[in-house]
Amino acid sequence: MENEGIILRIKEIMSVSGLNISETAKRIEVSQSNLSAILSGKRPVGPNMINKFILAFGVDKLWLETGSGWMFVYSDEDIRSRFTAVREELKLSVNAAASALGVSPQVVKDYESGKRTPNEMFIEDFVYTFNINRIWLFSGIGKKFTNSYYRHLELQNDHFYVLSRVESVLKSFNKTLDKLEAEGIITPLEHISFLHNTDESKKNNVIDKVTLYTGASREWLIEGKGPTFANPPAKENKIADIKITESHKERSSIEDTRPRIPYTAAAGSLTSAVEGVTASECEQIPVINAFPSYDFTIFIKGDSMEPKYESGDEVACKRIDESRFIQWGKVHVLDTTQGILIKRVYDDGEGIRCNSFNPDYPDFIIPKEEVFSMSLIVGLLRL
Repeated sequence: MENEGIILRIKEIMSVSGLNISETAKRIEVSQSNLSAILSGKRPVGPNMINKFILAFGVDKLWLETGSGWMFVYSDEDIRSRFTAVREELKLSVNAAASALGVSPQVVKDYESGKRTPNEMFIEDFVYTFNINRIWLFSGIGKKFTNSYYRHLELQNDHFYVLSRVESVLKSFNKTLDKLEAEGIITPLEHISFLHNTDESKKNNVIDKVTLYTGASREWLIEGKGPTFANPPAKENKIADIKITESHKERSSIEDTRPRIPYTAAAGSLTSAVEGVTASECEQIPVINAFPSYDFTIFIKGDSMEPKYESGDEVACKRIDESRFIQWGKVHVLDTTQGILIKRVYDDGEGIRCNSFNPDYPDFIIPKEEVFSMSLIVGLLRL
């Protein structure tokens, strides 16, 4: 067994569990000094210590010893039931949960019904979207949410909360977004944009029409503040006024595009630094409405992110700014002094640890001051 690799994986267990050395030592029932000596490499990781982590955290023995496979041992049925429990506790509809995860409502229904098996990508998205405590997810032990969840609850204008409020108020009128589309009150493209959080103007159109149709407070729909209803519902003649029948209005949105960055993300090794790119240098490609909101696309080369991402894949990316959190553990495109990279990222104090799915490529650290920007991958195109 490779001692150094096992130590790195133990540290990863601690990181995803949100436990420090003292808390971890108590969890596995060893002294803090003993665990510290192991983590510093002064003492080898013996079979007894490996068994303690397996029993305490439910991690997979093969993964802990070799890095192969998935970190945790889990039951598909347990994952499904806990996913549903989280969705219901957050009072999210299937559509709202799907919007938050960037998938179709049918995908969520299939996972909850057992038609689909919860795979690694779904689990990762679930954990990072809803700030789930991994230990609880896989074992049912401990808190359901991480500490970040409480900050997350403050973001009541996040789109999936808006979607849930819209659906709840429509339900009181025995209506759904599907029915509003069928009746011509909202267009198909407005419906798609609202479900997938893609086009701001179309989302606002839906809010305005639901407000007029139901008499709901716009402030409540968007922010969850104040009374639910502020005005009486629209009368039938007013409902007719808000129906959109001109096909050219629907067709106009087809012209929406996003830039394709003309640099290749190095998924294999570091490249030389690149300069900034202007919009005029980018090919503009039509927006893919099935994806969540994104800012640009870029191609990948190299094999370090296989099997999830292959050379030649094109990924859709959402820029991280001061209003968004870096989703540690998820795959990002990084613009750095050493080039453009695509890696799974972890916080490493003053640096960012870059991880590859391909085990032939070791982790490496990039100082945070050498990272110009980071963008979360939200969609994948593969020919």
